[in-house]
Amino acid sequence: MSEGSRTSTRLLSFTEISKALSCQAQWDFAYGGHLAGSALSPKMVAPRLSGGRAWGAAVAAFHTEHAAGAAIEAMDRSLDSDAAEQKDLGVYDGASHKELRLELLHLLNHYVHIAEPWDLDPQLERELLIPIPSRTGVRSSNRYKLLCYLDGTRQINGQHWIVEFKLRGALSSVEQIALSRQIRYYAWAWWQATGIMPTGVEVHEKLNQVPKPPRMVQGRKRTDAPLVPSHAKDQLCTAEAYEDACAEHEVEVNEATLESLKTRKWHQVVPIIFRAGELEEAGRELVSAAQLIQDLDSGKLWPVRNAWPGNCRGCFFREICPAPDNDLVDALYIREPPKREREEHASPST
Repeated sequence: MSEGSRTSTRLLSFTEISKALSCQAQWDFAYGGHLAGSALSPKMVAPRLSGGRAWGAAVAAFHTEHAAGAAIEAMDRSLDSDAAEQKDLGVYDGASHKELRLELLHLLNHYVHIAEPWDLDPQLERELLIPIPSRTGVRSSNRYKLLCYLDGTRQINGQHWIVEFKLRGALSSVEQIALSRQIRYYAWAWWQATGIMPTGVEVHEKLNQVPKPPRMVQGRKRTDAPLVPSHAKDQLCTAEAYEDACAEHEVEVNEATLESLKTRKWHQVVPIIFRAGELEEAGRELVSAAQLIQDLDSGKLWPVRNAWPGNCRGCFFREICPAPDNDLVDALYIREPPKREREEHASPST
């Protein structure tokens, strides 16, 4: 990576790296400013993103303080921080804030009843800002730095582990977690910051649902028949609640439904152990990622649109991607200087 005479800090996050690798146009709208004349930030913050940050803060506090009260305080600090940012932008929705807080409280109440507290290192949400190696590997870059936020670290049998807390609409497969680059980049950053190579990463996922009462349906396909427990396997109730409902309504338990409800997971812990040389490889990947972003920043590479249509689902910029219209852009987004021109500072949205 050629630094030239430019020594101002250019922060890279996993989010930015992912966008540059998956869709260069999406990266440019958010960071580069070549296609729209400026970088763009959606005026509305996605509630699921705010909820994910608050969840990580709450669970980390729970395992550090071993107290639900501390978890709620950490959750509220995170939500209030997001609310303050939204108020500054004039897009704060008090009703959505309260609704999200109530949802997270239900999830947290469920979590503290199914998860035993264990000792997390006391420094919560550690912020790391680590220089990326130069292309030669002889020294570190004096411009490009990786910014990341760890949910926590802990020791297991004297070995150091990175800990990540995730709130999911559906629990991930072990293979999907094992393939994640984010956990490796974060582990590499912690290794560089502390000089301690972590053994691996523990990913703690919580299903973004709490148990509900058993589903009730019309019995015997008659409109005047009383309601009875449903035998649907996808209902979000516990096996015990289903059995109790069947007994109360004198309905025979469906064994297939019962088995499906017994095997449903509301929470999972997936440990990923790093193989020899894996974190060194993660560092080399970061060098390549920084080089790609440098080439996009400078205009040496022009951003490619829609390289894979699957990337368009859920993209904040799909309405303007084909041909950015200034009126539509100004209605939906906040214009910002391209990231390369900003006075860089550490923040969760970087």
